[in-house]
Amino acid sequence: MTIAARTLLATSIAFAGAAPAQDTVYPPQVFKCGRSYSQTPCEGGGPIIGASRVSQTFDAPDQSRARQMARAQLPPETREQCEVLERSIQREESRLRGKPSPATEAELGDLAIQRVHYREMRC
Repeated sequence: MTIAARTLLATSIAFAGAAPAQDTVYPPQVFKCGRSYSQTPCEGGGPIIGASRVSQTFDAPDQSRARQMARAQLPPETREQCEVLERSIQREESRLRGKPSPATEAELGDLAIQRVHYREMRC
């Protein structure tokens, strides 16, 4: 087989495989007529463009009870250090959020170090 024949064969196979993809049949348009739906337009009804997606959102469960139980098992001085560190982290985060200019690497690094200490203490 020559190179031209192989090229012709390869392109014809590619076009034959692409033909079914172009014949996609779409469902008919749906119209909402009052409380019912129809495939034909009705007076006062409009076409349904697409189904609106309803996603169920929820709040994450509160972890304060689990945190209290974990801290109850810590020695009193560690518990106090955890509370001080937690307040410090929250204060720093709120300060950085309220800051008009972006936080510097040094500020973010200090906050990251505080978070690491917080985790290492198993607060």
